[in-house]
Parts: sequence; C-alpha cells; structure tokens
Amino acid sequence: MSVSTVVVWIDATKSIAPDYRLTALLRRVKAKSGPPGRVAIAHGFRGSFRDWASESGYARDLAERALAHIVANKVEAACHRTDLLERRRLMMEAWAVQVCSCLA
Repeated sequence: MSVSTVVVWIDATKSIAPDYRLTALLRRVKAKSGPPGRVAIAHGFRGSFRDWASESGYARDLAERALAHIVANKVEAACHRTDLLERRRLMMEAWAVQVCSCLA
C-alpha cells in the first residue's frame, strides 16, 4: 500500500476521527514527549507538522489549510476560494515520508 492510500485516523462511522482520540492513544501507549516525564499529545503532533512545513519551505497558507485552520480575514477568505487539494496532497505525502522515516 502506498503512502497516498493510507488513512491513519478513521472512526467506526467512517469519518475522520477527532484529534482527542489520537491523544487518548498516545496516553494509553505512554508515548514519550521531549521533556522528561511528559506524554506526547495530538496538538504537539500538529505543531511538529507546522514546524516541519515551514522548515521545508511550504507556503504558510498551504500548511494552515492542511491543519484545517480558517482564514479569519473575511475579504481574504472570500477571494481565496481554492482548496489547494493537489498541493496539500503532495505536502502530506512528504510529511508521511518524514514521519515514517522517524519510525524506522
């Protein structure tokens, strides 16, 4: 199975699972975080993605859309109607390669 065909978090209703489920899993398996004695949480995973996207040269709005952040400025939101889906897919494939390379 290629990276592009894997959905990591999906629930029993066939919809994408909310991030609190990832946090619950991370706590259950006692996933270590950077600071000693702390457990990793899903928001930290999102933050790691955001840092990686910036450091890898991806556009800010592309990374923000991948995180499902809403454009607060109503004029900007009205003018920027594309979902950047193909560019987000390529970025997320690169992120998956990065994450999986850390697991090897």
